[in-house]
Amino acid sequence: MKNQKKIIFEVFLVSLSIIFSLVIWRYIFLPYTSTDIVGNYSINNYNQNNDLLRYLFFITFSLIVFILTKYFGEKNIFKIFIENLRNIKISYSKDNFLILLFVGLIFLVFLEFFSIEFKPKLDVYHDGQLITSAFKNYQDNSLWSGSYIITGIFNETLLSKFAWNFFDTLSIGSAKFGFIFLVLINKILLTFFAFQITSNVNLKFYSKCIFLLLIFLIFQNLIDYNFGKGDHFNYRDLPILLLLILLPYAISEKKYSHIFVFCIGFISLFTFFWSLDRGIIFNLLIILIFIYFALINHYFKVLLLLTSIIMSWLLSSYLLEDEFNHFILNSISILKEINNIHGIIHPLPLSEEQNSARATKGLLAIITSMIIVLNLFLKKNDKYSYNTKFILFFISACCFLGYLNAIGRSDGIHIKNSFTFPIIFFSILILFNFLFFLEKKFYLLLNNFNNRLSIILLILITSYFGLEIKPQNIYSFPNRLGSYINLEDRKFIPAQYEQFIDKMKPILKNEDCIQLFTNNAILPYLLRKKNCTKYYYVWAVGSEKVQNDFINEMNKVKFIIADKVEIENDFSPAYRLHHLTKHINKHYKEILSSYKFRVLMKKN
Repeated sequence: MKNQKKIIFEVFLVSLSIIFSLVIWRYIFLPYTSTDIVGNYSINNYNQNNDLLRYLFFITFSLIVFILTKYFGEKNIFKIFIENLRNIKISYSKDNFLILLFVGLIFLVFLEFFSIEFKPKLDVYHDGQLITSAFKNYQDNSLWSGSYIITGIFNETLLSKFAWNFFDTLSIGSAKFGFIFLVLINKILLTFFAFQITSNVNLKFYSKCIFLLLIFLIFQNLIDYNFGKGDHFNYRDLPILLLLILLPYAISEKKYSHIFVFCIGFISLFTFFWSLDRGIIFNLLIILIFIYFALINHYFKVLLLLTSIIMSWLLSSYLLEDEFNHFILNSISILKEINNIHGIIHPLPLSEEQNSARATKGLLAIITSMIIVLNLFLKKNDKYSYNTKFILFFISACCFLGYLNAIGRSDGIHIKNSFTFPIIFFSILILFNFLFFLEKKFYLLLNNFNNRLSIILLILITSYFGLEIKPQNIYSFPNRLGSYINLEDRKFIPAQYEQFIDKMKPILKNEDCIQLFTNNAILPYLLRKKNCTKYYYVWAVGSEKVQNDFINEMNKVKFIIADKVEIENDFSPAYRLHHLTKHINKHYKEILSSYKFRVLMKKN
């Protein structure tokens, strides 16, 4: 009874601290610092660091209250925490039947992939961002020196080029298939991650099979081949998922663990090439791994991790030569400016503001996951294996770090994306506890149910109906893929775009490049012209310093495609980039107005 009162009191205090943190959110306010970047923050005189400070306070205050309540109840909690860390010894189930189920699920993943419908859809902004930079690289092999990269060189430049080279076809279809294939890779990794988690949970055989089935279906529905759907799991999260998969092998006592430690450190830099924001999260998680190895006295692994990181930087700087310097400068510029360029003020929790409910739900899920994990490591014994605790610990860290992307741009889609790891965390937690409860209540019934054929049929049938598998599409996949890869680019664009392109081609016949002053980033590719400056995606241009650099690169720019004045909006370059607008108005004149665009030519 005394212990129950203690638990109730702890829950009450922690809940009160969480409510207090949510309420006080609006009162944490940094004074506005003037900036020459026009965006949502500057328009509202809002400091770009406000939301980050509020988020960090929300998390740290609630965690401190929780730790203090535990400390006053049990003075040696820190000793217990370290002991639990040192007791982690990853080992995997060697049940051949479970492996067979995993293979069957992978087979279903491929069936779903072969069932996909290829639809000629194009987002002129985001697809343009991923194709136009690749086209310039396809022409001159330039990387950061030729294009101002916003997310990552692999995402924006190399993947589309790889697809074009693989299919030997320069088309929108082949470029978009590269990203479709990337979704398949993520789905395979998610399936392996589900199997990895299942191998470590403290459940009986039959319960593990059901656990694998359910967690597999949840994971598969986090991401879809239809990019416009607004998935929870973003294909750019692949490095984070890969780290979660590699980490258990890296901390094991096996001799091969050092290979995985080295691999984690060595790919740390390349995650920045993949996607800058995911690279930051990946490397913050590496810091956590450093701390873990230090706490359990694995100093050789600390040294190995550090050595592999240094090696990756040295090797990259040697192989990339001048492009590596451009990567550093490009990355610093984006990190300094991107929040002020595209930042959206985070909705106040517990308010009527748009996306407030979704944001509040996300914040509560994150802090709850972190408290649950800490509580697991502050117990001497419980039903969770050390392996499961370890996996949940790092998933919880991903919950916390993943929300940083929503802090930078707090619209509905980014807040939804940031809910990926909380979904993974609570799916594991809830399913495990539910099946653990059933095992205790119906032990005799479930213990006698060991018909393995029935289990595999149940899993495969349920998964078949849980995935978008279309048998009629599977056989025709090669022909459908070939048609999609070779589909004319005009099939992806509206007729008005095609008419504009036709008008532009004679004008640009003898030109090597074209410059955009519109966010319709697909235009250079459709015109089969390189972007004249590296600023092909004008949406990412911000400060006067960057605008001046833009102007310096415009010496040889003869033609510019700009938005029509009447359709300018808050995201229009003409609205945001005053310095560039003045330069263009002074040195260029309009020669054509068609569809959404004005064509400007340099004055003599």
